[in-house]
Amino acid sequence: MIKGKVLKDQDDLSKMGLKDGMMVMMMGTAEDKGLKAPEQPVKFFEDMTPEEKARAMNQTLALVPPPGLKNLGNTCFMASTLQAFKRVNELKNALKNVPQPGQSVDSRLAFAGGKLMQQLDQVKDDVEPI
Repeated sequence: MIKGKVLKDQDDLSKMGLKDGMMVMMMGTAEDKGLKAPEQPVKFFEDMTPEEKARAMNQTLALVPPPGLKNLGNTCFMASTLQAFKRVNELKNALKNVPQPGQSVDSRLAFAGGKLMQQLDQVKDDVEPI
């Protein structure tokens, strides 16, 4: 690529305005090591059947991953963070064991997080989450 233009094999480099000391970055493959198509076509996780997903995740049963939390406007980042927290068992269990909160905001927030983790554990895979 020179000055934003992708070069082709047939391009004449003498007409590209190259100057002494100019840096040119070249990318590609050696001619004898040309690109090869993948041996098997790529299949993305969201395009797989439940059985294929189970095999890809090394599970013996074909279980559909549980549904995500419902987006309530601009809550997608918060929902994704909570879902990630739910997958970290040490954090989930610690939150679920937080004692009754005191007056501090921190303790009330941690207690509420524990209650939320308990509620998320009660949601069945075939029921829309809270």
